[in-house]
Amino acid sequence: MPVQEYGTMQFGKFEEIQEKGYLAMKKQLEKWDEEGRLPVVYEDASQLREMRLGRKRGRTLRRNSV
Repeated sequence: MPVQEYGTMQFGKFEEIQEKGYLAMKKQLEKWDEEGRLPVVYEDASQLREMRLGRKRGRTLRRNSV
């Protein structure tokens, strides 16, 4: 993204700069997605947690009382 055309205190161009940044990052994310460089997103957070812990659904580990 060319930033040379903007000065440090050009607050009046905030929306223009924001839009350019958004479009540039959207394009980069699409490229990374096509290349398979983005992580897999899980709809269910518990599915991700179980995968990290190496557990299967069903009976959970039980802690003994002291």
